[in-house]
Amino acid sequence: MSRFRYLLVALLVGLIAVSGLFLAAGGLPAQAAGAAGMRAAEATPTGDYPTTDTMTTTLPVAEPGPVISEGPVVTVETEFANIRSGPGLSYSILGSALQGDTLPVNGRARTGGWWQVEFRDKTAWVSASVVMPPSDADRLPVVSVDAPVAQPAVVSAATPKIEPSVTATGTSTKTLAAGEALTGPTGPVTASAASGVKPPVGPPSGHIAFTQKRYFATDVALVDAATGQVSVVATDARQPDVRYDGKVIFKGDGANRYDMWAISPDGTNIEHVGVHGEDSSPSWRPTGNGIVFHSPMAGDSDRIYVQWDTGSPQEPVHPKVDSPSGLRPMEGRFPIWLDGTRVAYQGCDSWAASSNCGIWVMNVAAPNLDGAVQMTANPQDRPTDAAGGTVLISSPASGSWDIFSVAETGGTPRNLTPGAGQDLGATFSPDGNYIAFMSDRGGSWGIWVMDADGSNAKLLAQPPQGFGPKWDQDRLAWGK
Repeated sequence: MSRFRYLLVALLVGLIAVSGLFLAAGGLPAQAAGAAGMRAAEATPTGDYPTTDTMTTTLPVAEPGPVISEGPVVTVETEFANIRSGPGLSYSILGSALQGDTLPVNGRARTGGWWQVEFRDKTAWVSASVVMPPSDADRLPVVSVDAPVAQPAVVSAATPKIEPSVTATGTSTKTLAAGEALTGPTGPVTASAASGVKPPVGPPSGHIAFTQKRYFATDVALVDAATGQVSVVATDARQPDVRYDGKVIFKGDGANRYDMWAISPDGTNIEHVGVHGEDSSPSWRPTGNGIVFHSPMAGDSDRIYVQWDTGSPQEPVHPKVDSPSGLRPMEGRFPIWLDGTRVAYQGCDSWAASSNCGIWVMNVAAPNLDGAVQMTANPQDRPTDAAGGTVLISSPASGSWDIFSVAETGGTPRNLTPGAGQDLGATFSPDGNYIAFMSDRGGSWGIWVMDADGSNAKLLAQPPQGFGPKWDQDRLAWGK
């Protein structure tokens, strides 16, 4: 018994000793102490590793982040944007801004397409096609800049910096700024073609969106450019356009759906985009998710509207032209984007109290008379697509609807579809090598594909009931 008491006393003494050690260590449980030790080990260099002060790295140094400004700013929408010393591609590159960066804006170029910004405490310029424009762009002053000084040609093995390439697999391959791409009579010209060597051209590919009749209704469908197979994307819909990622936007045309909607090319993920049933002819912006369209929502005439963000239904912006008589409505129909800020549309110079009608080009981010260009002079001409500085238009100038091509800067339109029949609603293929269009040249309506110069026209598909009663207000859209 005495031996048992002795063992019990010894055990109590041992427990008291362990408790004293626990309290002396700060009272941390073993698990918490172990976790704290792991965090310390991960945060502290050990062994032969250098400390933070001496560590070197081969990673690139990040550009300055977004600038916080109380004034107007532009936001970079592409992966990066070259910042230049002047408003054009011939000016030197001062640096680059990253996607999401904001730059304070001082003014705009007289010809449109470029913003004067502050960059690293210097006055610089950025192409309007790669940034989201400021909300009060029409109030910014027009800035004149001297022409760049010619530099001697230098041959270098270094990789040159280029402007971000924006390929819109919706309606065309868009240029970033006026004059950035070589242009031919009907479409973009590659460097090898300009040197006399014709580049290899593959067969047509991708999908072409169109409106087709269904008894007393219309649907939006896609036709495979390689096989001619047709699939319906949205019922009770018309006037589609295809974005660079394949998403289709359209105007509702029945079933209590009369404003604008967007949908995936497989017919899923439908999204409500517009808020007015009068809105028509939407066209996707080459970058971001903005659209331009026309609408008589103001009550007196069709006007051009821009919705810079289609992430949710919202009221659009109506650009007003800065004229000597004040801000005037931008009236017109059937707009299409030429780049991130300029659109071509059917209309007149109503802002000047005049009646010069046809197809006009205007910078919707900062509408002003200096940036206005009259492309054609026929009031019935309608732009349908653009690529490489060339615009496709539908025109009845020859007595029936035909497809013409004309430079963005204007000039004499070229008829690509002379002959009998109605040809209209043309769109460039994503690579610019082909043109698809609506035609009844075979005796019934069909979708035809031809080379970009207007040759080798071939029938691709025939909607069983045609394109619907408003075929002259529709157009095709070629995407991936």
